[in-house]
Amino acid sequence: MEPPLLLPIIIRIVVIILLLIGTSHQPIGYYSFLRFVVFAASVYFAYRSLLSPKRHWLIVYTIMAVTFNPFIKIYLEKSTWQAIDVATSLILVASIFTLRKQNANGT
Repeated sequence: MEPPLLLPIIIRIVVIILLLIGTSHQPIGYYSFLRFVVFAASVYFAYRSLLSPKRHWLIVYTIMAVTFNPFIKIYLEKSTWQAIDVATSLILVASIFTLRKQNANGT
């Protein structure tokens, strides 16, 4: 695995772990931290998607950035956030496999 691909995968794995930790009971500060990390990662991945010839992930990362925006917060029930955290984790897992497949195909 070449270095340009390794960093985005590591970032995704870290975000997945943080999201899954967020499904358990955590202090309120953790969720603020989680919003910021997921938002920053989503903006970064949206930017990378924008530069890519295949931009099909751009809308997904943009929605993630809006959902986890730490500056203009969306207030939802804890159970709803838990479902969003799990769904976002699954999306990031899928994006890892897509990224690896695209890299293997050279696209």
